[in-house]
Amino acid sequence: MTKPHVAFGWDYDAGEFAVIRGQPPQAAGEILYQSGFWHRAADVEHNAWRLRPSVDEHDQIRHAVTAMRGLMKAGVQVANWHRPEQSPLQVLAYYEWLQSAEPFPDAGLAAVTARSTAELELRTGLADPLSREIAADVQDGRIVVEAIQRFDDDHWWLARLGEQLDRDRSFVMIRYNSRDRYLSGTDRWNPSYGDLPRRDFRVLYQRDTARPEPASLRAAAAVRAPLARMSAAPSTPPPRVPPDPLPGASRSR
Repeated sequence: MTKPHVAFGWDYDAGEFAVIRGQPPQAAGEILYQSGFWHRAADVEHNAWRLRPSVDEHDQIRHAVTAMRGLMKAGVQVANWHRPEQSPLQVLAYYEWLQSAEPFPDAGLAAVTARSTAELELRTGLADPLSREIAADVQDGRIVVEAIQRFDDDHWWLARLGEQLDRDRSFVMIRYNSRDRYLSGTDRWNPSYGDLPRRDFRVLYQRDTARPEPASLRAAAAVRAPLARMSAAPSTPPPRVPPDPLPGASRSR
């Protein structure tokens, strides 16, 4: 995006931030200020602004959405700092998705993947008794995994306890390390928290944190893509996409 705009993003240290690029209308700065973006975030980028560090991560997202809606109403373009190719409506939809506690569209696939992983690990043999217990509960459906996010060897599973283990079917977080072949429970939410653990998982595990690719590299990739498609054979196949109680921290809301 080359026109004057405000790009929104997230950084581990700065939290939500907004970067003013070009010379947008003066209203852009005023809207950001009124939405709470009035702390410098120079470590992220020149002319970047962030919220107070004390603002809760979910409130930060709400502040960002408020700023986006105000900017769009004032005719100022907004962008995703991590994915500059996204349209303003896509950016807004992404931030609304971060606030959602709705079921994950691929929950069925996550459940099948987790059960298959648990079955394989049990068949191969797990040395740790707790890992065997958790894997058996996943395999037998007493723990149902709804979402999976992988960071290197660590696989984070958001799951619900089946009625056999918990009448309220509380949400739990399971960490599976594929290198050490170890499973453990890290969090268990109070049932009164409802479906909000899904929102937490989106914000804390699934949100975009990639640094934007330089425009020159994006342009080069756009040139290479048609050539790569032309050189590929028509028959080329597509790449493959690759406990009672559960121990760990108790999370009450």
